[in-house]
Amino acid sequence: MLLLVAAAATGLAAASTAVGHVTIAPPFVELGEQSELTFETPNERAPRSTTALELVAPPGVELASAPAPEGWSLTLEGTTARWSGGTIESEDVAAFPLLVTARNGTGTEVFRARQRYDDGAVVRWTARLTVVPASAGEPDQQLGRAFVAAAAGLVVLVGSLVVVRRLRG
Repeated sequence: MLLLVAAAATGLAAASTAVGHVTIAPPFVELGEQSELTFETPNERAPRSTTALELVAPPGVELASAPAPEGWSLTLEGTTARWSGGTIESEDVAAFPLLVTARNGTGTEVFRARQRYDDGAVVRWTARLTVVPASAGEPDQQLGRAFVAAAAGLVVLVGSLVVVRRLRG
């Protein structure tokens, strides 16, 4: 069931982020579980260069440090992550990893971001993240019950064929 919910959330999140300035991979996290997310953003103002990215998490979403991309440094202050010191040139895309833990509940969380350029311009965008219920671990495999059910089904099928054959003959 969790896989079905995750697949649906992935489809919905992918559709909503495909038109934005950023993508989040994966587009969902489990409630209460720390997950590494990657926030990807392109430089959309060539020949200008992106020089900083600031991400503000919604209330109830905790941020923790992950290795910054080469040439960038990450500063965390509460629910705000700031990457600076690097550049995104031309039409390149950069990936910014971050550890995230959603604490409030399931549903959609919205991150706000500001992308700064070398000419002082700022582009604002939002990105959506789906929070799904935490899994309770691996489901129990009921192989014994499955074999009994299969055997019972086989007996019913063979019995039905025998009855049909006798009625025709």
